[in-house]
Amino acid sequence: MSANAGDLDVEKPGANADATTAFTYNADSTVNTAVKVYDNGTTITTWTKTYTYTAGLLTSISKWIRS
Repeated sequence: MSANAGDLDVEKPGANADATTAFTYNADSTVNTAVKVYDNGTTITTWTKTYTYTAGLLTSISKWIRS
């Protein structure tokens, strides 16, 4: 699996899009969600990935969901 597996790539070649990433955290300081916001000057899109834990261990990471 490559280091970029599962990365979100919604930027089109030649587009001048700015992306920001923010994280939310659970009470135990583990990552709850990653949120990417893309702004190409015309459209803003938001994508969210959710992290799930069992007994403190990461058990799954969702696909990017457009929100």
